[in-house]
Amino acid sequence: MTAVQFVAITNDVLADAGKHYVTIWMRGEARDVPPTIGDTDEIAEIGWFTPDALPAPLHLYFQNLLDGHCWPRSPTNLPFTITPKR
Repeated sequence: MTAVQFVAITNDVLADAGKHYVTIWMRGEARDVPPTIGDTDEIAEIGWFTPDALPAPLHLYFQNLLDGHCWPRSPTNLPFTITPKR
């Protein structure tokens, strides 16, 4: 992994499970490394999607990032643009 950069932090509360996570979002470049699923209990498949055609439902952590429930509210180094909800 090269060119690793901080993107954002989300505050993720799973009220129904009684859990709270702070997620640190990072990005980087992975060359010549095929994607793999590390947790088959949580992830069924891997795919590439445009921001306007994301699968549903999205994981709460990712939804919080997309909704701008993060710091910074509008990360400038995502590979796509998000419009934070107020």
